[in-house]
Amino acid sequence: MSVCILISSCEKYRALAEWTAARMDRDWAQHPPIFFCGLQGDGTNHLPITADERDWMQLNLDAVEALQERGFEWMYLILDDLPPIGRCHADYLNRLLPDFARKTNLTLVSLLGWGQHRAVTGELLGRESLYLEKVPATSRWRYSLHPGFWNLGKLREILQIRCAQFAPEARTPWNFERHQEGDLETLPADCLNGCYRVSGRPFVNETAPWLADGIQTAALFIVDVLLFLTRLTRGDQARTEAAARWLWPFCLYRGPYPVFWSGVMRQGSVSLEWKHFLKWVNPRELTQEWAKVSQKLRAKPATA
Repeated sequence: MSVCILISSCEKYRALAEWTAARMDRDWAQHPPIFFCGLQGDGTNHLPITADERDWMQLNLDAVEALQERGFEWMYLILDDLPPIGRCHADYLNRLLPDFARKTNLTLVSLLGWGQHRAVTGELLGRESLYLEKVPATSRWRYSLHPGFWNLGKLREILQIRCAQFAPEARTPWNFERHQEGDLETLPADCLNGCYRVSGRPFVNETAPWLADGIQTAALFIVDVLLFLTRLTRGDQARTEAAARWLWPFCLYRGPYPVFWSGVMRQGSVSLEWKHFLKWVNPRELTQEWAKVSQKLRAKPATA
């Protein structure tokens, strides 16, 4: 089976995309070939830019078609601010998951999975199916753009339908991934019913420096109570701000591709959860890397 990785980005966030690729090189052994979408380059691993970078759906549709022309059938789609935060389970990503995908002809397996305080909404499968959760067709986040393993043919079909649903200026990642009215009528049944989420715990490659499960469960319960009281006494905005300060300990999903929900950026700025994570956990190597990346993000483009 021919598998690749596509990092979806734009020139503004080139530093993020290159950082994500560098972390893959170090933490994902023998990973599939990496391609970039939305970055200027020579057209080899930097795919040609054929659409406005603000038209995310068309840009990625063109990338998918270019990768199909090169013979790829399956792809890990990774947004630029979602690098692996720790050592990947290479055998799972390089062999086990692609083998399962080939047998089932699925649409998507999200690498931000179930468990670790993330609710189960669908059917849990057994050991022979890698303990995946089969996501219901009606799920609002069926096509989540957290790191995921995609069937290229089906992703192409979904992108074509999404492009027809929106004007170019509205073809954003947000409008791609969230549930749309009429999806059950406009999308093919196999695209609706072939979505899964990983079970992270059995496929962690290394122990993360983190809270024990029991302590984490108790801590989350306390935080939930405090957030409820904050909303009750001070309103929705205060609750949102408090969540950014208090929920960061539960953002790291430990699995075959350790990922920080939901990336290190939020609406063009560094997410508060990510800042708190670096401040309180302070993983030296990661903190040093991020200092260099954030400096590049702040740098102004050179003028002629």
